[in-house]
Amino acid sequence: MKLQTSGFFSAAHFLTNYKGKCQNCHGHLYAYWIEIISQDEDLTKSNGMIIDFGFIKKMFDHKLVYNKAILFDTNYSRIKQLIKQMECYGIDGNPTAENMAKEIVREIKNNLIGTQKSIIVRIWEDVESLIDASKLKSGEGEYIEVNNCD
Repeated sequence: MKLQTSGFFSAAHFLTNYKGKCQNCHGHLYAYWIEIISQDEDLTKSNGMIIDFGFIKKMFDHKLVYNKAILFDTNYSRIKQLIKQMECYGIDGNPTAENMAKEIVREIKNNLIGTQKSIIVRIWEDVESLIDASKLKSGEGEYIEVNNCD
């Protein structure tokens, strides 16, 4: 069985340990496309729905997405104050489109009922930049592959 969804979310972010325009807080209107291939019998293990895609948009929409490591960095005391006052979402690593795609793959895996064959997440940070993150199964276990498709 193949499930697909697509949509948009608006989010702000900034990159740490990076010199350039993305070191400053700024926002994007992201587009996403997600595909999950699952076993048909997984529907019998649930209420007829393998996953509720609604949580995807709620993860990042209208939030500041930040690198969780800044919580332990004294250079970001002002940002830490903002994080306490705003709706935010912390991820491991810089909040690049690549890491956000990997976070969505992990969250889908955590919220999925049954055994999926594959998860593909594509994120467009703008009309020219596509990131493709896939959770695949191989003979050596599961892994997440990220491709920059510029």
